[in-house]
Amino acid sequence: MSDIVVNVRRLGEEESVVGIVREVLMDGFCRIVLGDHGETMTALPDEMDVVAPRKNNKVKIMAGVQRGYHWEVDWCGWQ
Repeated sequence: MSDIVVNVRRLGEEESVVGIVREVLMDGFCRIVLGDHGETMTALPDEMDVVAPRKNNKVKIMAGVQRGYHWEVDWCGWQ
């Protein structure tokens, strides 16, 4: 299971790239692995958009009482 999937908007580029957040650093930046090549970059949260899960995707709860638990999405009202 992967971690948090995000679209990253690079400065000066029109298109975003898909990456996976691997680490949140102490200065607020996130370390992100891009694409299939394993290229890494750092970005601030305002440079990223979280990719919404689809039905039957597995997700990890990131905050609250159930933090760390894994669930399978069985309904998505925003799709």
